[in-house]
Amino acid sequence: MLFMKILDRKFIAHKMNYLAQSFFACAYMFAILMAFGRLARTELLGAVGVCAIASSAFIVFALCDSQVAQPRRLLGGYCISMVIGVLCHFIAFDVSIKWLQSIAFINEHGIDIVGAIAVGLAVLIMSIFNLEHPPAAGFSLGLVLEPWNAVSLVVVVIALIILAIAQRIFRSMSMSLL
Repeated sequence: MLFMKILDRKFIAHKMNYLAQSFFACAYMFAILMAFGRLARTELLGAVGVCAIASSAFIVFALCDSQVAQPRRLLGGYCISMVIGVLCHFIAFDVSIKWLQSIAFINEHGIDIVGAIAVGLAVLIMSIFNLEHPPAAGFSLGLVLEPWNAVSLVVVVIALIILAIAQRIFRSMSMSLL
């Protein structure tokens, strides 16, 4: 009896949906990890980028009816976060703001401050344009904190386009697992 309370009640009736949607998420992530490993070996992809995309894959494959799973929000949220993350990365490492480092707190926590600002701006701008996609906010932070290159950003964009296409293709065959 306790075991049945732990399991989602829908699982028994919709086992195939649960298995198929989980399989599609697994297959997608395997393909993305293979592509990342071949095309853009950077720490960002190993640490933050792939984790953010995996979170997006969960949303797309398990919460397919959610507003945040819509391709518009997926792609729009990441585009906003990518621009903000790249800009904040350059601000954090720009030599023209070195005078701020004379303030001890900023010198010690400057990258943390800029990273937090990147997340806050990503949340604000995604919300203003109605393009909220939570994993994208984390991606903006990763762009500030971790090393990356242009190839890795292109691979992320391609991975997200493939995920958006998968959402459109599988949406009619899927159900929300929430």
